[in-house]
Amino acid sequence: MTGNLPKFNKSSPLRVLDISSTTFSRKLPDTFGNLRYLNYLSFHDCYFHGSLPPSLGNLTEITHMDLSDNGFTRQVPTSLSKLVQLTWLYLAFNYFSGNFLDVLRNLSKLETISLFDNIFTGQLPTSIFTLNGLLSLDFSLNQYQGQFPSQINGLSYLHGIYLSDNLLRGRVPAWLFTLPSLENLDLSQNKLTSPIEQFQQPGPLREVDLGDNEFHGPIPDSIFQLLDLTYLALAKNNFSGKVILPQLVRVILSSSSITEVPFLTSNSSLQVLDLSSNLLRGQLMDLPTQVYFFSVSNNDLTGEIPPSYCNLSALQSLDLSHNEFCGNIPQCLVNSSITLDFLNLTMNNFHGSIGSLTFPNQCHVTALMLNDNQLEGPLRSSLVNCQDLSILDVGNNRINDSFPNCSFLHGNKKSNVKPSLSSKCKKSKRQFLDNVRKNPQCESHRFPTDMEPFKPGTQLIHLSSHNSIGATLGGKTALLYEDSDRNLEITQSA
Repeated sequence: MTGNLPKFNKSSPLRVLDISSTTFSRKLPDTFGNLRYLNYLSFHDCYFHGSLPPSLGNLTEITHMDLSDNGFTRQVPTSLSKLVQLTWLYLAFNYFSGNFLDVLRNLSKLETISLFDNIFTGQLPTSIFTLNGLLSLDFSLNQYQGQFPSQINGLSYLHGIYLSDNLLRGRVPAWLFTLPSLENLDLSQNKLTSPIEQFQQPGPLREVDLGDNEFHGPIPDSIFQLLDLTYLALAKNNFSGKVILPQLVRVILSSSSITEVPFLTSNSSLQVLDLSSNLLRGQLMDLPTQVYFFSVSNNDLTGEIPPSYCNLSALQSLDLSHNEFCGNIPQCLVNSSITLDFLNLTMNNFHGSIGSLTFPNQCHVTALMLNDNQLEGPLRSSLVNCQDLSILDVGNNRINDSFPNCSFLHGNKKSNVKPSLSSKCKKSKRQFLDNVRKNPQCESHRFPTDMEPFKPGTQLIHLSSHNSIGATLGGKTALLYEDSDRNLEITQSA
Protein backbone atom coordinates (compact mmCIF):
# COMPACT_ATOMS: atom_id res chain seq x y z
CA MET A 1 0.00 0.00 0.00
CA THR A 2 1.28 3.42 -0.89
CA GLY A 3 0.09 7.02 -0.81
CA ASN A 4 -0.04 10.21 1.23
CA LEU A 5 -2.26 11.20 4.12
CA PRO A 6 -5.23 13.41 3.20
CA LYS A 7 -6.37 16.50 5.03
CA PHE A 8 -8.57 15.68 8.02
CA ASN A 9 -11.60 17.68 9.14
CA LYS A 10 -12.74 18.30 12.70
CA SER A 11 -15.82 16.15 12.39
CA SER A 12 -13.84 12.94 11.76
CA PRO A 13 -14.97 10.15 14.13
CA LEU A 14 -11.84 8.05 13.42
CA ARG A 15 -10.64 6.16 16.50
CA VAL A 16 -8.07 3.69 15.09
CA LEU A 17 -5.49 4.50 12.38
CA ASP A 18 -2.96 1.77 11.56
CA ILE A 19 -0.98 1.93 8.30
CA SER A 20 2.12 0.11 9.61
CA SER A 21 4.60 -1.38 7.14
CA THR A 22 3.32 0.51 4.13
CA THR A 23 5.00 2.99 1.82
CA PHE A 24 2.97 6.01 2.94
CA SER A 25 5.33 8.97 2.93
CA ARG A 26 5.81 12.74 3.12
CA LYS A 27 5.13 14.95 6.14
CA LEU A 28 2.21 14.66 8.50
CA PRO A 29 -0.36 17.35 7.61
CA ASP A 30 -1.16 20.05 10.15
CA THR A 31 -4.77 18.91 10.03
CA PHE A 32 -3.75 15.64 11.69
CA GLY A 33 -4.63 17.28 14.99
CA ASN A 34 -8.29 17.33 13.94
CA LEU A 35 -8.56 13.60 14.76
CA ARG A 36 -9.65 14.44 18.29
CA TYR A 37 -11.29 11.06 18.92
CA LEU A 38 -8.26 9.03 17.81
CA ASN A 39 -7.36 6.37 20.37
CA TYR A 40 -4.84 4.15 18.54
CA LEU A 41 -2.18 5.36 16.06
CA SER A 42 0.49 3.24 14.39
CA PHE A 43 2.75 4.49 11.59
CA HIS A 44 5.47 1.91 12.29
CA ASP A 45 7.81 1.18 9.37
CA CYS A 46 6.58 3.77 6.88
CA TYR A 47 8.35 6.53 4.96
CA PHE A 48 7.17 9.65 6.75
CA HIS A 49 9.71 12.41 7.31
CA GLY A 50 10.08 15.96 8.54
CA SER A 51 9.04 17.37 11.89
CA LEU A 52 5.92 16.45 13.84
CA PRO A 53 3.13 19.06 13.66
CA PRO A 54 2.34 20.74 17.01
CA SER A 55 -1.32 19.90 16.35
CA LEU A 56 -0.57 16.35 17.56
CA GLY A 57 -1.17 17.78 21.01
CA ASN A 58 -4.89 17.88 20.17
CA LEU A 59 -5.16 14.07 20.21
CA THR A 60 -6.11 14.08 23.86
CA GLU A 61 -7.94 10.73 23.71
CA ILE A 62 -5.01 8.77 22.33
CA THR A 63 -3.52 5.94 24.42
CA HIS A 64 -1.22 4.22 21.89
CA MET A 65 1.18 6.10 19.58
CA ASP A 66 3.78 4.31 17.43
CA LEU A 67 5.79 6.49 15.02
CA SER A 68 8.84 4.20 14.98
CA ASP A 69 11.04 3.38 12.01
CA ASN A 70 10.42 6.46 9.87
CA GLY A 71 12.43 9.55 8.96
CA PHE A 72 11.04 12.06 11.43
CA THR A 73 13.45 14.83 12.42
CA ARG A 74 13.91 17.81 14.73
CA GLN A 75 12.60 18.25 18.24
CA VAL A 76 9.47 16.54 19.50
CA PRO A 77 6.86 19.29 19.99
CA THR A 78 6.13 20.11 23.63
CA SER A 79 2.43 19.89 22.83
CA LEU A 80 2.73 16.11 23.22
CA SER A 81 2.75 16.75 26.97
CA LYS A 82 -1.03 17.28 26.63
CA LEU A 83 -1.55 13.60 25.73
CA VAL A 84 -2.28 12.68 29.33
CA GLN A 85 -4.09 9.43 28.42
CA LEU A 86 -1.03 8.06 26.63
CA THR A 87 0.18 4.65 27.88
CA TRP A 88 2.34 3.52 24.95
CA LEU A 89 4.81 5.85 23.17
CA TYR A 90 7.23 4.45 20.59
CA LEU A 91 9.47 6.90 18.69
CA ALA A 92 12.40 4.54 18.00
CA PHE A 93 14.46 4.47 14.79
CA ASN A 94 14.01 8.08 13.73
CA TYR A 95 16.15 11.23 13.69
CA PHE A 96 14.55 13.18 16.51
CA SER A 97 16.94 15.54 18.27
CA GLY A 98 16.99 18.09 21.05
CA ASN A 99 15.67 17.54 24.53
CA PHE A 100 12.65 15.64 25.74
CA LEU A 101 12.30 17.09 29.24
CA ASP A 102 9.13 19.12 28.87
CA VAL A 103 7.19 16.33 27.18
CA LEU A 104 7.36 13.64 29.87
CA ARG A 105 6.38 15.49 33.00
CA ASN A 106 2.59 15.24 32.52
CA LEU A 107 2.41 11.72 31.03
CA SER A 108 1.57 10.07 34.32
CA LYS A 109 -0.20 7.08 32.72
CA LEU A 110 2.75 6.13 30.53
CA GLU A 111 3.64 2.42 30.72
CA THR A 112 6.00 1.86 27.79
CA ILE A 113 8.32 4.41 26.18
CA SER A 114 11.03 3.83 23.58
CA LEU A 115 13.25 6.55 22.14
CA PHE A 116 15.77 3.99 20.89
CA ASP A 117 18.17 5.07 18.12
CA ASN A 118 17.57 8.80 17.76
CA ILE A 119 19.74 11.86 18.39
CA PHE A 120 18.24 13.14 21.63
CA THR A 121 20.68 15.24 23.67
CA GLY A 122 20.87 17.08 26.94
CA GLN A 123 20.33 15.82 30.46
CA LEU A 124 18.68 12.50 31.09
CA PRO A 125 15.06 13.44 31.90
CA THR A 126 14.92 12.25 35.50
CA SER A 127 11.19 12.98 35.52
CA ILE A 128 10.84 9.59 33.85
CA PHE A 129 11.71 8.00 37.19
CA THR A 130 8.62 9.54 38.76
CA LEU A 131 6.18 7.70 36.47
CA ASN A 132 5.01 5.03 38.86
CA GLY A 133 3.09 3.01 36.27
CA LEU A 134 6.08 2.61 33.95
CA LEU A 135 6.77 -0.94 32.71
CA SER A 136 9.56 -0.47 30.15
CA LEU A 137 12.01 2.36 29.46
CA ASP A 138 14.34 2.39 26.44
CA PHE A 139 16.47 5.47 25.72
CA SER A 140 19.36 3.50 24.14
CA LEU A 141 21.47 4.84 21.28
CA ASN A 142 21.10 8.54 21.94
CA GLN A 143 23.37 11.22 23.38
CA TYR A 144 21.89 11.73 26.81
CA GLN A 145 24.18 12.99 29.56
CA GLY A 146 23.83 13.43 33.29
CA GLN A 147 23.53 11.13 36.28
CA PHE A 148 20.97 8.94 37.97
CA PRO A 149 19.07 10.40 40.91
CA SER A 150 20.47 9.12 44.20
CA GLN A 151 17.05 8.02 45.41
CA ILE A 152 13.59 7.43 43.95
CA ASN A 153 10.15 6.42 45.12
CA GLY A 154 7.90 4.06 43.23
CA LEU A 155 8.63 2.30 39.93
CA SER A 156 7.19 -0.84 41.46
CA TYR A 157 6.15 -2.27 38.07
CA LEU A 158 9.19 -1.39 35.95
CA HIS A 159 10.68 -4.55 34.41
CA GLY A 160 13.14 -3.15 31.84
CA ILE A 161 15.63 -0.25 31.81
CA TYR A 162 17.67 0.16 28.60
CA LEU A 163 20.04 3.14 28.53
CA SER A 164 23.01 1.78 26.57
CA ASP A 165 25.04 3.86 24.12
CA ASN A 166 24.64 7.26 25.77
CA LEU A 167 26.99 9.62 27.63
CA LEU A 168 25.81 9.00 31.20
CA ARG A 169 28.31 9.61 33.98
CA GLY A 170 28.62 9.13 37.71
CA ARG A 171 27.79 6.17 39.92
CA VAL A 172 25.25 3.43 39.52
CA PRO A 173 22.89 3.84 42.50
CA ALA A 174 21.87 0.88 44.64
CA TRP A 175 18.14 1.31 43.93
CA LEU A 176 18.61 0.07 40.35
CA PHE A 177 19.32 -3.41 41.74
CA THR A 178 16.48 -3.47 44.26
CA LEU A 179 13.41 -2.47 42.23
CA PRO A 180 10.76 -5.12 42.98
CA SER A 181 9.92 -5.99 39.34
CA LEU A 182 13.05 -5.09 37.37
CA GLU A 183 14.38 -8.02 35.31
CA ASN A 184 16.55 -6.37 32.63
CA LEU A 185 19.13 -3.60 33.18
CA ASP A 186 21.35 -2.45 30.30
CA LEU A 187 23.69 0.49 31.01
CA SER A 188 26.46 -0.58 28.63
CA GLN A 189 28.57 1.83 26.56
CA ASN A 190 28.33 4.91 28.76
CA LYS A 191 30.86 6.71 30.95
CA LEU A 192 29.69 5.41 34.31
CA THR A 193 32.30 5.07 37.05
CA SER A 194 32.91 3.10 40.22
CA PRO A 195 32.37 2.21 42.87
CA ILE A 196 29.13 0.40 42.23
CA GLU A 197 27.21 0.78 45.45
CA GLN A 198 26.53 -2.26 47.61
CA PHE A 199 22.83 -2.96 48.03
CA GLN A 200 20.47 -4.87 50.28
CA GLN A 201 17.33 -6.84 49.39
CA PRO A 202 18.25 -7.58 45.76
CA GLY A 203 15.47 -7.55 43.19
CA PRO A 204 14.55 -10.18 40.56
CA LEU A 205 17.11 -9.05 37.96
CA ARG A 206 17.76 -11.68 35.31
CA GLU A 207 20.03 -9.77 32.88
CA VAL A 208 22.58 -7.08 33.78
CA ASP A 209 24.90 -5.43 31.23
CA LEU A 210 27.38 -2.85 32.58
CA GLY A 211 29.95 -3.42 29.84
CA ASP A 212 32.10 -0.77 28.20
CA ASN A 213 32.04 1.88 30.91
CA GLU A 214 34.72 3.30 33.20
CA PHE A 215 34.19 1.13 36.26
CA HIS A 216 37.20 0.20 38.37
CA GLY A 217 37.92 -1.56 41.62
CA PRO A 218 36.29 -4.72 42.97
CA ILE A 219 32.99 -6.05 41.72
CA PRO A 220 30.54 -5.65 44.64
CA ASP A 221 29.62 -8.95 46.26
CA SER A 222 25.97 -7.95 46.30
CA ILE A 223 25.78 -8.34 42.49
CA PHE A 224 26.36 -12.05 43.00
CA GLN A 225 23.45 -12.15 45.44
CA LEU A 226 21.01 -11.57 42.59
CA LEU A 227 19.59 -15.08 42.76
CA ASP A 228 17.60 -14.87 39.51
CA LEU A 229 20.54 -13.55 37.49
CA THR A 230 21.24 -15.55 34.31
CA TYR A 231 23.22 -13.03 32.21
CA LEU A 232 26.01 -10.77 33.49
CA ALA A 233 28.18 -8.60 31.21
CA LEU A 234 30.97 -6.52 32.73
CA ALA A 235 33.29 -6.44 29.72
CA LYS A 236 35.62 -3.55 28.89
CA ASN A 237 35.98 -2.08 32.35
CA ASN A 238 38.79 -2.11 34.88
CA PHE A 239 37.38 -4.34 37.59
CA SER A 240 39.68 -6.29 39.87
CA GLY A 241 39.48 -9.15 42.34
CA LYS A 242 37.46 -12.33 42.44
CA VAL A 243 34.38 -13.26 40.49
CA ILE A 244 31.64 -15.29 42.16
CA LEU A 245 29.35 -17.05 39.73
CA PRO A 246 25.86 -17.91 40.94
CA GLN A 247 23.52 -19.91 38.67
CA LEU A 248 24.30 -17.81 35.61
CA VAL A 249 23.66 -18.86 32.02
CA ARG A 250 25.73 -16.24 30.16
CA VAL A 251 28.74 -14.40 31.63
CA ILE A 252 30.66 -11.77 29.62
CA LEU A 253 33.74 -10.57 31.53
CA SER A 254 36.15 -9.78 28.70
CA SER A 255 38.61 -6.90 29.17
CA SER A 256 37.66 -6.49 32.82
CA SER A 257 41.11 -6.85 34.46
CA ILE A 258 39.93 -9.76 36.60
CA THR A 259 42.63 -11.98 38.08
CA GLU A 260 40.80 -15.01 39.41
CA VAL A 261 37.81 -17.16 38.53
CA PRO A 262 36.30 -19.62 41.01
CA PHE A 263 35.73 -23.32 40.60
CA LEU A 264 33.05 -23.66 37.93
CA THR A 265 31.79 -27.23 37.77
CA SER A 266 29.15 -26.61 40.46
CA ASN A 267 27.48 -24.05 38.17
CA SER A 268 25.05 -26.31 36.36
CA SER A 269 23.43 -23.52 34.30
CA LEU A 270 26.43 -21.89 32.60
CA GLN A 271 26.35 -21.95 28.78
CA VAL A 272 28.39 -18.90 27.69
CA LEU A 273 31.60 -17.75 29.41
CA ASP A 274 33.84 -15.04 27.95
CA LEU A 275 36.95 -14.29 30.04
CA SER A 276 39.11 -13.01 27.20
CA SER A 277 41.66 -10.20 27.61
CA ASN A 278 42.04 -10.33 31.38
CA LEU A 279 44.86 -11.02 33.85
CA LEU A 280 44.19 -14.70 34.49
CA ARG A 281 47.11 -16.96 35.39
CA GLY A 282 47.52 -20.63 36.13
CA GLN A 283 45.94 -23.60 34.42
CA LEU A 284 42.74 -23.97 32.46
CA MET A 285 39.66 -24.40 34.60
CA ASP A 286 37.14 -27.21 34.27
CA LEU A 287 33.79 -26.29 32.75
CA PRO A 288 30.18 -27.37 33.23
CA THR A 289 29.22 -29.92 30.60
CA GLN A 290 26.53 -27.76 28.94
CA VAL A 291 28.86 -24.84 28.03
CA TYR A 292 28.67 -24.10 24.28
CA PHE A 293 30.83 -20.92 24.10
CA PHE A 294 34.10 -20.46 26.01
CA SER A 295 36.88 -17.93 25.46
CA VAL A 296 39.96 -17.20 27.57
CA SER A 297 42.03 -15.66 24.77
CA ASN A 298 44.64 -13.04 25.64
CA ASN A 299 45.47 -14.12 29.18
CA ASP A 300 48.55 -15.74 30.75
CA LEU A 301 47.25 -19.26 31.25
CA THR A 302 49.54 -22.29 31.06
CA GLY A 303 49.42 -26.09 31.09
CA GLU A 304 47.55 -28.57 28.92
CA ILE A 305 43.92 -28.81 27.85
CA PRO A 306 42.23 -30.84 30.62
CA PRO A 307 40.84 -34.29 29.72
CA SER A 308 37.45 -33.11 31.02
CA TYR A 309 37.07 -31.00 27.87
CA CYS A 310 36.41 -34.24 26.00
CA ASN A 311 33.11 -34.43 27.88
CA LEU A 312 31.85 -31.04 26.71
CA SER A 313 29.33 -32.48 24.27
CA ALA A 314 27.54 -29.12 23.77
CA LEU A 315 30.71 -27.12 23.02
CA GLN A 316 30.49 -25.14 19.76
CA SER A 317 33.12 -22.41 20.11
CA LEU A 318 36.46 -22.71 21.93
CA ASP A 319 39.02 -19.88 21.90
CA LEU A 320 42.24 -20.45 23.87
CA SER A 321 44.41 -18.22 21.68
CA HIS A 322 47.22 -15.97 22.89
CA ASN A 323 48.20 -17.85 26.05
CA GLU A 324 51.02 -20.20 27.01
CA PHE A 325 49.24 -23.55 26.69
CA CYS A 326 51.34 -26.57 25.77
CA GLY A 327 51.06 -30.30 25.14
CA ASN A 328 49.23 -32.13 22.39
CA ILE A 329 45.89 -31.09 20.94
CA PRO A 330 43.33 -33.64 22.15
CA GLN A 331 41.78 -35.69 19.35
CA CYS A 332 38.42 -35.46 21.11
CA LEU A 333 38.07 -31.79 20.16
CA VAL A 334 37.32 -32.73 16.55
CA ASN A 335 35.40 -35.93 17.26
CA SER A 336 31.84 -36.23 16.05
CA SER A 337 30.70 -36.54 19.67
CA ILE A 338 31.52 -32.83 20.14
CA THR A 339 29.68 -30.28 18.00
CA LEU A 340 32.66 -27.90 17.96
CA ASP A 341 32.66 -25.67 14.87
CA PHE A 342 35.05 -22.88 15.95
CA LEU A 343 38.48 -23.80 17.35
CA ASN A 344 41.14 -21.14 17.89
CA LEU A 345 44.42 -22.25 19.51
CA THR A 346 46.55 -19.53 17.91
CA MET A 347 49.73 -18.20 19.59
CA ASN A 348 50.43 -20.94 22.13
CA ASN A 349 53.04 -23.66 22.58
CA PHE A 350 51.10 -26.71 21.46
CA HIS A 351 53.37 -29.37 19.98
CA GLY A 352 53.24 -32.87 18.58
CA SER A 353 52.02 -34.11 15.24
CA ILE A 354 49.15 -32.31 13.63
CA GLY A 355 48.54 -35.57 11.81
CA SER A 356 47.23 -37.05 15.04
CA LEU A 357 44.00 -35.12 14.42
CA THR A 358 41.65 -37.32 12.43
CA PHE A 359 38.51 -35.56 11.26
CA PRO A 360 35.37 -37.72 11.33
CA ASN A 361 32.91 -38.17 8.48
CA GLN A 362 30.46 -35.87 10.29
CA CYS A 363 32.98 -33.07 10.83
CA HIS A 364 31.38 -29.90 12.22
CA VAL A 365 34.45 -27.63 12.08
CA THR A 366 34.01 -24.37 10.14
CA ALA A 367 37.03 -22.48 11.51
CA LEU A 368 40.32 -24.14 12.50
CA MET A 369 43.12 -21.82 13.65
CA LEU A 370 46.30 -23.50 14.88
CA ASN A 371 48.86 -20.98 13.68
CA ASP A 372 51.91 -19.88 15.69
CA ASN A 373 52.50 -23.08 17.64
CA GLN A 374 55.10 -25.86 17.35
CA LEU A 375 53.06 -28.42 15.47
CA GLU A 376 54.76 -30.90 13.13
CA GLY A 377 53.94 -33.73 10.77
CA PRO A 378 51.53 -34.16 7.86
CA LEU A 379 48.11 -32.68 7.41
CA ARG A 380 45.48 -35.40 7.44
CA SER A 381 43.52 -35.95 4.24
CA SER A 382 40.47 -36.50 6.47
CA LEU A 383 40.27 -32.71 6.53
CA VAL A 384 38.21 -33.20 3.39
CA ASN A 385 35.38 -34.32 5.68
CA CYS A 386 35.00 -30.76 6.98
CA GLN A 387 32.80 -29.68 4.10
CA ASP A 388 31.77 -26.42 5.81
CA LEU A 389 35.31 -25.31 6.62
CA SER A 390 35.61 -21.52 6.13
CA ILE A 391 38.93 -20.74 7.83
CA LEU A 392 42.04 -22.92 7.93
CA ASP A 393 45.16 -21.37 9.45
CA VAL A 394 48.14 -23.56 10.38
CA GLY A 395 50.80 -20.98 9.51
CA ASN A 396 53.98 -20.48 11.50
CA ASN A 397 54.42 -24.07 12.65
CA ARG A 398 56.88 -26.81 11.66
CA ILE A 399 54.74 -28.69 9.19
CA ASN A 400 56.49 -30.43 6.30
CA ASP A 401 54.00 -31.98 3.95
CA SER A 402 52.11 -31.90 0.67
CA PHE A 403 48.72 -30.31 1.02
CA PRO A 404 45.82 -32.62 0.05
CA ASN A 405 44.88 -32.61 -3.60
CA CYS A 406 43.10 -29.47 -4.71
CA SER A 407 39.92 -31.50 -5.20
CA PHE A 408 39.39 -30.88 -1.46
CA LEU A 409 38.95 -27.22 -2.24
CA HIS A 410 36.44 -27.89 -4.98
CA GLY A 411 34.04 -30.09 -3.05
CA ASN A 412 35.79 -33.22 -4.38
CA LYS A 413 35.43 -32.15 -8.02
CA LYS A 414 38.78 -31.99 -9.80
CA SER A 415 39.68 -28.75 -11.48
CA ASN A 416 42.53 -27.56 -13.66
CA VAL A 417 42.00 -23.91 -12.74
CA LYS A 418 45.23 -22.46 -11.40
CA PRO A 419 45.10 -19.62 -8.85
CA SER A 420 47.00 -16.57 -10.01
CA LEU A 421 48.26 -14.19 -7.35
CA SER A 422 49.68 -11.25 -9.24
CA SER A 423 51.94 -8.72 -7.54
CA LYS A 424 49.28 -6.03 -7.71
CA CYS A 425 46.97 -8.03 -5.46
CA LYS A 426 49.53 -9.03 -2.83
CA LYS A 427 48.68 -6.08 -0.65
CA SER A 428 44.96 -6.81 -0.63
CA LYS A 429 45.60 -10.43 0.28
CA ARG A 430 47.81 -9.32 3.16
CA GLN A 431 45.21 -6.84 4.36
CA PHE A 432 42.59 -9.55 4.22
CA LEU A 433 44.77 -11.85 6.30
CA ASP A 434 45.43 -9.10 8.83
CA ASN A 435 41.69 -8.50 9.14
CA VAL A 436 41.12 -12.16 9.80
CA ARG A 437 43.76 -12.19 12.52
CA LYS A 438 42.09 -9.23 14.22
CA ASN A 439 38.66 -10.82 13.87
CA PRO A 440 39.09 -14.60 13.73
CA GLN A 441 35.40 -15.27 13.18
CA CYS A 442 35.74 -13.45 9.86
CA GLU A 443 31.99 -13.23 9.38
CA SER A 444 31.99 -10.32 6.95
CA HIS A 445 35.10 -10.96 4.86
CA ARG A 446 35.47 -12.77 1.57
CA PHE A 447 38.44 -13.75 -0.54
CA PRO A 448 39.30 -11.39 -3.42
CA THR A 449 37.75 -12.47 -6.71
CA ASP A 450 40.93 -13.94 -8.19
CA MET A 451 40.89 -16.66 -5.52
CA GLU A 452 37.46 -17.94 -6.55
CA PRO A 453 38.85 -21.31 -7.72
CA PHE A 454 38.91 -22.28 -4.04
CA LYS A 455 35.96 -24.14 -2.58
CA PRO A 456 32.82 -21.96 -2.36
CA GLY A 457 32.45 -20.74 1.20
CA THR A 458 36.15 -21.09 2.02
CA GLN A 459 37.32 -17.67 3.20
CA LEU A 460 40.88 -18.22 4.37
CA ILE A 461 43.52 -20.88 3.87
CA HIS A 462 46.82 -19.96 5.49
CA LEU A 463 49.51 -22.64 5.44
CA SER A 464 52.65 -20.56 5.16
CA SER A 465 55.20 -19.02 7.54
CA HIS A 466 57.90 -21.46 8.62
CA ASN A 467 56.08 -24.43 7.07
CA SER A 468 57.14 -26.28 3.95
CA ILE A 469 53.96 -27.27 2.19
CA GLY A 470 53.50 -28.29 -1.41
CA ALA A 471 50.02 -28.05 -2.89
CA THR A 472 48.75 -29.93 -5.90
CA LEU A 473 47.15 -27.43 -8.25
CA GLY A 474 45.88 -28.83 -11.51
CA GLY A 475 48.60 -31.47 -11.77
CA LYS A 476 51.40 -29.11 -10.78
CA THR A 477 53.01 -28.50 -7.39
CA ALA A 478 52.80 -25.12 -5.71
CA LEU A 479 54.85 -24.05 -2.70
CA LEU A 480 52.97 -21.76 -0.35
CA TYR A 481 55.04 -19.34 1.69
CA GLU A 482 55.42 -15.71 2.76
CA ASP A 483 58.33 -13.60 1.66
CA SER A 484 60.26 -11.14 3.83
CA ASP A 485 57.67 -8.44 3.13
CA ARG A 486 54.95 -10.70 4.52
CA ASN A 487 53.25 -10.94 1.12
CA LEU A 488 51.41 -14.19 0.38
CA GLU A 489 52.75 -15.91 -2.71
CA ILE A 490 52.25 -19.12 -4.64
CA THR A 491 54.97 -20.44 -6.91
CA GLN A 492 54.35 -23.28 -9.30
CA SER A 493 56.59 -25.89 -10.81
CA ALA A 494 55.98 -28.59 -13.34
